Amino acid sequence: MALPLYKHVLLCCVLIGIISGEKEHKFKLLKLEKSVEDTNDLQSDLHLEKDGEDEVTKISGEFKQLKEMDDEWKVHIVVSYAEKPDDKYEELAKFPSMGVCEVLGSYYKKHFYEKLKEYSNAPDPDTCPVTPETYRIKDYPFDASALTKYLQPGRYRIISKLIKDEQIKLEYIAHAKVE
Repeated sequence: MALPLYKHVLLCCVLIGIISGEKEHKFKLLKLEKSVEDTNDLQSDLHLEKDGEDEVTKISGEFKQLKEMDDEWKVHIVVSYAEKPDDKYEELAKFPSMGVCEVLGSYYKKHFYEKLKEYSNAPDPDTCPVTPETYRIKDYPFDASALTKYLQPGRYRIISKLIKDEQIKLEYIAHAKVE
């Protein structure tokens, strides 16, 4: 389910765009770091790679889901913004927690699955609960062109959490900048 979690992060990038301005800018995904992982339930390793002169960011990695996941597993997203690199991040948006099945059947299915399945063995959005499996993603091109016209220049931090029984099972922090 880390793939839907990551896709939920991308959704937050789109929502940042809706909240922000209207000029087109250049969006760069700088870093994706795992800050929490409960290895009894899952094991994940997602990483970014720059490709060529145009610096297309590609996402690769693996997610070993060791437990069945349903709507008792919640996805929680917080987006923060800082105008300059040394500024303190201020919370821009805190999205309501959504169950994994709810995410799969909505945002994931509508916005990400068709392209994602070309680069991975991502779970089918119509199958929930999601049974234990090892999911792999290879060279998925991160394309922010659809949202750059909405973003204001600055730094963005997107914290994505996968929560079960009020315990954080997985947390990734994405860092991006808009120029």
